[in-house]
Amino acid sequence: MFRLYRAVRVNLSFQRFTHAFTVYRQPAVLALIFLGFSSGLPLALTASTLFVWLSEAGVDKTSIGLFAAIGTPYALKFLWAPLIDRLPAPILTRLFGQRRG
Repeated sequence: MFRLYRAVRVNLSFQRFTHAFTVYRQPAVLALIFLGFSSGLPLALTASTLFVWLSEAGVDKTSIGLFAAIGTPYALKFLWAPLIDRLPAPILTRLFGQRRG
């Protein structure tokens, strides 16, 4: 009895899981995923190449780590960007109005 219940429960959770990912099959969503990936790829390739060059040039690991720490705010942009969108920029808001969207 327990095995049957467990099999049904696993089957239902798998169905919910696959149903949740049906939205990602839409062409517009696939295009956005591709664009997001391709926009982040150059930064990752440049940063990793820079770290290798710096280590081969004899730069100590503390300085290389500082370069990585400088990139952290950009990586967390999704957290602070909505706040920046809602704050009025003094000169730009007078010229163009408040940003929407």
